Amino acid sequence: MVADEHPIHLVRQEAEGCVRCRDQGLVFRHENGKWALPLFQKGATCPSRIVLVAEAPNLADTFDPDKGRITVDAETDPTGRFMRQLLESVGLRPEDVLVTNTALCLPAKTAGKFPVKAPIARNCRPWLERLIVAADARVVVTWGAVALAGTRNVERHKLELRESVGRLHPWFGRQLLPLYHPGLLARKNRSTAQQLEDIACLKAVLCETPSLGGRP
Repeated sequence: MVADEHPIHLVRQEAEGCVRCRDQGLVFRHENGKWALPLFQKGATCPSRIVLVAEAPNLADTFDPDKGRITVDAETDPTGRFMRQLLESVGLRPEDVLVTNTALCLPAKTAGKFPVKAPIARNCRPWLERLIVAADARVVVTWGAVALAGTRNVERHKLELRESVGRLHPWFGRQLLPLYHPGLLARKNRSTAQQLEDIACLKAVLCETPSLGGRP
């Protein structure tokens, strides 16, 4: 199945037209007058059936004219570089998974940050649920406490990051893997070595998968 015909792409086509959060003033408006729009990973088909849920798109991906999509940039983004390192440690590449966010659009700015507040997470809940289903996900990985909380909007759970990190938990007819955020700030509380150990449980899941993209 080509990317344009994949169920993930069909959900994306619908979500790209969503303006609910914009109409409610929940998303960021650039000084040039442009509003933040829903962002997606380019061409994702998710052959591993592993979905990665982060918090929200960043400013560069949203408004850089050469981007306009979710990127996992190893050259300029320390978070993207470490995310790649984590994935590579279990034999995955960004193109093997579906990378998405609790909030599809960059949230409105508050005190110099772009926090994912409850209303925007609730508004994006149908899209998150539909993307998980479209990817036929068997494992949903959450990066950080905000993303873990966002999955409660899809199906309730009582998981807290500190107690549940690095273990697979039954959820929504599949498994949920809470991980710490791969950003530099989170690594002050959860070291690189610990985060590499946390994601290692995916190796057993991937052993059940035929080779991805022709790789052994």
